[in-house]
Amino acid sequence: MQCSFLAAAVWTVAAAVGEPGPAAAERRAAIEAVMRRMEAATVAADAKAYIALVDPGDSEFLHEQIALTGDWSRLKPASIALSIVDGKELPAAASAPAAAPAAEAPPSAPGATDGTGKEEPVKPAQAPAGRRAPRTESVDVGPAIEPSFEDSRAEFRMKTVWKMEGWERPRTLSVPVVFVRDAEKGWRYAGEKWDTVAAPASGAFRGVRVLYEPENTRHKEIAEKIVAGMPEVRSVVDAHFKMNTPGVVTIKLYQSMLHLQASIWLGYTDSLGGWNEPRESMKVLARSSYDGMKKTIAHEYGHCVTFHMGDKATDAPWWVLEGSADLAAATYRGSAARSRDNAVRGWARKNELAPWDKIEKFPLPDEYRKFMGHVYTQGEHMMAFIDARYGAEARIAFLRSLFAGKTTDQAAREGLGMPWSDVDAAWRHSVEQQLTTEPKDDK
Repeated sequence: MQCSFLAAAVWTVAAAVGEPGPAAAERRAAIEAVMRRMEAATVAADAKAYIALVDPGDSEFLHEQIALTGDWSRLKPASIALSIVDGKELPAAASAPAAAPAAEAPPSAPGATDGTGKEEPVKPAQAPAGRRAPRTESVDVGPAIEPSFEDSRAEFRMKTVWKMEGWERPRTLSVPVVFVRDAEKGWRYAGEKWDTVAAPASGAFRGVRVLYEPENTRHKEIAEKIVAGMPEVRSVVDAHFKMNTPGVVTIKLYQSMLHLQASIWLGYTDSLGGWNEPRESMKVLARSSYDGMKKTIAHEYGHCVTFHMGDKATDAPWWVLEGSADLAAATYRGSAARSRDNAVRGWARKNELAPWDKIEKFPLPDEYRKFMGHVYTQGEHMMAFIDARYGAEARIAFLRSLFAGKTTDQAAREGLGMPWSDVDAAWRHSVEQQLTTEPKDDK
């Protein structure tokens, strides 16, 4: 069933302290006009009109915005207001001027499924079935900046306040952003303002750039370590898939969960540590150190590699995608293999292994969200079994068939030489054998 969320948002930007000159005032007014058009496109769920207001100069950001608008068919915003708040400092909610009247859309019918899912979220009692109420309400990202409205480029802080159906409180995100002016198209949204650390392609290494929160010293140090460590990560993960993945990898570091979630879809509230989709940048939640992020970076890069293995990779079963990415990142996960095996044995002992067809689709419907952990852990366990039983070449042939659009059974026959039912039976038999030989302290 289609799920439509009722949303309300206020996007505000901070202008320069003091009265701007006539030219700057005109540019500001022109940007405000663009915001009005963004409002209209959003409440109408008119993706084409909205994307026309996004600068195409950064193709990865453009595709991220296309994905954001693509979710409107399921999570349709109902109202949005954009306004400009003067002042260099981060605007306080209590002192902010009243927002412009919100553009409104007709009420949407309630749905039965939620927006997305990576981990099982807390579901507050007030949230209707299928709705995920937010946990964190407000985040300010980056330093207070002196807004600038130049001839062809404007930089300022943009504040977004939005509310979805079933939420008692709105969410707020304030970030430094950039608008650019095209001679023919006029002003367009160019995304967030980032600082960058990069390493160009050299020899077998294809290059990497890491984008991080402006003036964040800790994130800069992490970004430098990521850049230094990516040649190894790319080499290890590429070797797992027997690939030589082309292109420079872009990684964006996010300070907060809310910031990461809102960069995906406005209605995304489930917990996650990273995100990656074709033609988009890798997105990673920043941790206290690079060492604590290696697994996530390797996992997300694993997705990047699989996107290059077939045009239909994103249509493959979700458990295959996540299980393969986790197995590729196993080098950086310490004793995770033992934990994985223990978890699968525990599910098998309780007859709680997930049916494969129940963990194929992203997002999982509400009735199967109990299998959220199975997507990753059971999925990785199966991919590790295939690798050990049939060999890496067979595993990769199986994946390539799936990523070419074949069904699981067709891919098993082509890559593993037998129907999927036989592969599943062999895997379940191996798990049962482990149950009879497992150490007592694992039970």
